[in-house]
Amino acid sequence: MITIDSDPILNPFYLGAAIISELASSDFTEMKIDELYELSKEKFDISYEIFACALDWLYIIGVIDLNSDGCIEYAAV
Repeated sequence: MITIDSDPILNPFYLGAAIISELASSDFTEMKIDELYELSKEKFDISYEIFACALDWLYIIGVIDLNSDGCIEYAAV
């Protein structure tokens, strides 16, 4: 649950923006979920649950897709 008391860095919306930035700056148009999680965890020290919420949000708004290889793709490319 997102509240006004929560740490802004742990907010799925903030993390979603960071994930978008990482995908946009990457040389690849797709990235494995575990690789993307490790990058996010190194930067923000987040749990997988918060990371998954951020991915859910990005998928719902159409920014990312899951391809047939199980990789995250930046849909805006």
